Amino acid sequence: MCTTVKPFAGYFLIPLLFLLLPTPAVRAQDTLQANRDSVSPFVQKVIRAANADREKSSAAFKEGLTAIRQRAVCNKLIRTAQEVKLYLNAAPDTAAFKKSLQAATAAYKIARDGIFTNKGTTQTERNLSVSSVVLNRLIADVSARKKQIDQHSANLSRFRTRLDSLLSDPVIYAFPADSASLLRYLKRLRVIAREGNPSDNALNQAMIDVDALQNQTDGLLLDLTASYDDVETLRKDLASISLKRELPDIWAAAKHYRPLSEILHYSYAKEKMAFRFYLRSNLYLIWLLVLLAALLYRGHRSLGKKITAKNDADAEKLIVRHPLGTAVFIVASLSQFLFITAPFIFSICIWLIAIVSLITFARGYITAYWLRFWIVTSLLFLTACANNLILQASRTERWVMFCLSVAGVVYGLSLLASRHRHALKEKTIVVFIRFLVIAEALSLLLNIFGRYNTAKILLNVGYTGIVVGIIFIWLTRLLSEQLSLGQRFYRNTDSKTSLLWLHDIGTKMPILLYGIFGLSWLVIVGRQFYLFNRIFEPLKAFLHAERTIGSYSFSVNGIFLFIAIMLFSLMLSRLISFLADYRIGTARSAGTGLKGLPIGSWVLLARIIIISVGVFLAFAASGLPLDRLTIVLGALGVGIGLGLQSLVSNLVSGLIIAFEKPVNVGDLVEINGKTGHMRSIGFRSSIVALTNGASLVVPNGDILNTHVVNWSLSKGSKQLRISVGVAYGSDLAQVKSVLEAAAGQCEAVLPLPKPNAVATKFSDSAVSFDLIFWASTFNETAAVHNLIAAVDAAFKANGIVIPLPQAEVHWTPPAQENEATA
Repeated sequence: MCTTVKPFAGYFLIPLLFLLLPTPAVRAQDTLQANRDSVSPFVQKVIRAANADREKSSAAFKEGLTAIRQRAVCNKLIRTAQEVKLYLNAAPDTAAFKKSLQAATAAYKIARDGIFTNKGTTQTERNLSVSSVVLNRLIADVSARKKQIDQHSANLSRFRTRLDSLLSDPVIYAFPADSASLLRYLKRLRVIAREGNPSDNALNQAMIDVDALQNQTDGLLLDLTASYDDVETLRKDLASISLKRELPDIWAAAKHYRPLSEILHYSYAKEKMAFRFYLRSNLYLIWLLVLLAALLYRGHRSLGKKITAKNDADAEKLIVRHPLGTAVFIVASLSQFLFITAPFIFSICIWLIAIVSLITFARGYITAYWLRFWIVTSLLFLTACANNLILQASRTERWVMFCLSVAGVVYGLSLLASRHRHALKEKTIVVFIRFLVIAEALSLLLNIFGRYNTAKILLNVGYTGIVVGIIFIWLTRLLSEQLSLGQRFYRNTDSKTSLLWLHDIGTKMPILLYGIFGLSWLVIVGRQFYLFNRIFEPLKAFLHAERTIGSYSFSVNGIFLFIAIMLFSLMLSRLISFLADYRIGTARSAGTGLKGLPIGSWVLLARIIIISVGVFLAFAASGLPLDRLTIVLGALGVGIGLGLQSLVSNLVSGLIIAFEKPVNVGDLVEINGKTGHMRSIGFRSSIVALTNGASLVVPNGDILNTHVVNWSLSKGSKQLRISVGVAYGSDLAQVKSVLEAAAGQCEAVLPLPKPNAVATKFSDSAVSFDLIFWASTFNETAAVHNLIAAVDAAFKANGIVIPLPQAEVHWTPPAQENEATA
């Protein structure tokens, strides 16, 4: 009997079977455990071989990684050694550093003379002031050298650190176990040693030399700074006792003696150093003044030629008759404003140039008496200046000061008592003479009773006051004369492109100049007192102090310098336009034509270059970061996108005209049916002088975008034609030959291409001829007029008739008309 099992019950037993039966993993473990003690020797041998191969592969892998790291470190060592070698070859020369430090040490020794060594009876303000200038310059130079040396030392230290870090890497000292690999590695190390040892030794020596230089530089800089502080303290103390006795009376026995030759020697050396240092610091500015004098001379010459050509009474003006002397005098006189803190010896050079140039052009304009007065006063002034260059007191110098003071008092009183005083046009000179007498009288008294420093300052102040005052009087006169002539010139010329503000300020300028130069006179005279420095230093600190607004840093002096350079660039740009425009006007008035002049669109290009260079120089000289310029350009880009497209288009068109030169200044052009000469090409627009006398302002973009006819590109020639009619029945061959002969004999007609006469049509009462010929574009009207007259004369001589217009009129009476109708 069979028993039937339900499916549900069968499915329920399957999981129970898996739980009761052992798993394969359990069986494998049991098998290994059971057979561990019964492994055959063959299997054991296989296992040992596998383990050995595994260890060998692992060792080979580690050696490979070590070899890769060794090659990388070795390559870095070689590259670093090569970089050290290249750097040491191009690095600053330590010998030059040593030489400059030796020169600075020698200069420091000279600066100390008369103050800390060979002191004498008393300190002198002149010696302290010159030593202060020298020490200040030495501190700046040594600080700059120290910065270079420190940077050089930092570079050497970085190289040393890199080499040491590479040489201390443990991977370099992991030698291969294989003998062949070891030999190859040793050869590589030998190459590295041959390449790196010289660089390593040179690096070590360079670091030793730089350490010695750093110690020497630091010591010298500390000595210079301490000496400068001591000198400033001595100057302050000396100013506080300026009216106290410093030396015995001039007739009493001297307490200290030092040979005058020795004093002169060290004074010359110290003044020479101060002059050289200041000249080196301001050399670029001096060359700029030389350029300004050359441009001013050129402007005086151009203005003088214009005035002389008109036979004007202004031809006797100073700047017209002496353009070079007046230009040098103006620039030298104005340069005093740029060198307010210059050493005294540098100021003497400026005054000497002004004195000599004034003598050269003042002869013939002032009387002989006042010319002698200027020469004598200048000689006394220069003698006082030479005495002021002596930096240490001596009895001989005090007697020289005594004589100069007496000479100033006596000569000044004689001038005041002279009858020539009433003939002076400039009454201010009398004020300066009185100032001279008072200053020299005070200097005389103070010198006699041992107040040496104040007496020497007053001696120099008296002569400086009168000489600088007279220089400023003449400077005011020349500038006023130049402005008045410029005002008159611009009123009469057709130039409208330059400096029209002369008309507005020409009459007010003298009063303004007197006020400015009066204040400048006080500054130049007062700067010889130490009190001036005490007042000026806070102002200087205020001007040079760094100020910050957000992330932007600036100084007041930098802003002033930026504005000054930009104004100078704009004025120089306009001056170039004026000179070019003047040549165009001269050529047009002389009737010589404008072709061949070295002007034109190059003027626009020169103006663009000057202004662009001026912008970058203004940013660089003022210390303003150039990234601010990119902000400005970005703002301009936004402006262009918002509505300045037309303006920028005209500016770019001006640049294209400047480079491609489709038109040039002086060209005969025709724009929209209007003919004229190009008078100027500006940044945004150009000016065309039309033949009817008007001026047409054309945007530069229109010149490139419209059809402009440039007659001057055809070498100044133009094809013309004259139409004429001859009576029916005339010999046409004879008419042709007569027309061509008449054109060939006319001087205004160009011989080539040859004139040609052709019959064109049968008109109502004549046969029409066209006479085709070529004439100069600058002589077009005269050519047409002369040729018409020549043709008329030739026709009369050959019996050729120019017919009048004729018409036949047929008239029928009214009676005949009625009969005809009937």
